[in-house]
Amino acid sequence: MESSVAKKRLVGKKKIWRGNSQIDFLMRNLPDPFAVVDFNGYVLDVNPAFEKAYGWKKKEIVDKYIPMVLPRLNREFFTFLTEIRQNQKAAGYETTRICKDRSEIMVRVDAFSLMNQKGKSTAMGEIFRDITHLKREETMTQKFRERWRTLTGSASHLIITVDRQGGITFVNQRVKQLLGYDVEEIINSSLSTCITEEDLEGVKKIS
Repeated sequence: MESSVAKKRLVGKKKIWRGNSQIDFLMRNLPDPFAVVDFNGYVLDVNPAFEKAYGWKKKEIVDKYIPMVLPRLNREFFTFLTEIRQNQKAAGYETTRICKDRSEIMVRVDAFSLMNQKGKSTAMGEIFRDITHLKREETMTQKFRERWRTLTGSASHLIITVDRQGGITFVNQRVKQLLGYDVEEIINSSLSTCITEEDLEGVKKIS
């Protein structure tokens, strides 16, 4: 159980930032999850968007020790806290957080330091954006590109892809053996570089 001294410290920290009009506005209106965390790792407040995204009600998470941070990422989290304390803000920090149901989500965090009346950093405000879907798409795209490179790299035929303007966007290594060009020479050049005008007209009709 938390000591009465620790509880008094948490209450004192809440009083420092509560009443700040900017923070109050964020708590009421920000559509993204938002949390206030002190520099010892205790949650001081969260907004309704946080409750919806992470599954905890405010009364379940306030005054608790960073339940949304995975144990394996504790050191990374406190390194981030230290950065905020020293530099006052950070943007675009990407990490993994955990929800009440133990599912993991990837988030991009923008954070800033909250000051007391003496200008001393006392807590961190952080805004989260769920990028799980985006990261999964990036992973799938990367896997597709790697597979495409593997398949085309071993192909015995010349493979070329072009954009709608007829610019070459990809060519496999066979271009060197068949046409004498290095791949770097021909990328972004016109398709007319490597096929006849007659064949080019035929390609235009097909596309």
